[in-house]
Amino acid sequence: MTKPISPPKVQAPEGNGEKAQEEDSGDCKEFVPPPSVTGSHQMRIPLIGAAVEGKLDVVERLLTNQQAKVDEKDFDRRTALMHATARGRLDVVEVLVRHGAKITAKDQLGETAIMKASRGGHVECIRLLLDTQLKRQRAASTGLTLAEMEEIHNFT
Repeated sequence: MTKPISPPKVQAPEGNGEKAQEEDSGDCKEFVPPPSVTGSHQMRIPLIGAAVEGKLDVVERLLTNQQAKVDEKDFDRRTALMHATARGRLDVVEVLVRHGAKITAKDQLGETAIMKASRGGHVECIRLLLDTQLKRQRAASTGLTLAEMEEIHNFT
């Protein structure tokens, strides 16, 4: 009797750093592709994937360690901020805004994060985005940074 040949280990497409996973299902192994091979383009960008899933600790770590660009866009030109506001993830939105996410960025349909929050009825996200945009505009008109404005005028 011949011994069955084991399939070789499979690596995900070169360049994305993710290894494919295999699940043992008894006598045979079934290939389970990583998120970047499943067609979910948003999951190729770790920051966007974390924002979609509401993983606040991951979002914070990626931005704090400068492993991600806060305004990086996916295939549809949506940012992590747009994905977070569309899902009403206020805690994630707060972190993205604190790290300077561009509130007025538009996706391929011309929609902003505020429009996406509005469509979902996420009033707290809308309020946070509008307040932040107003503060940024006021700070810009004075020539100060937002942090300097907050320090001088207790502008929070």
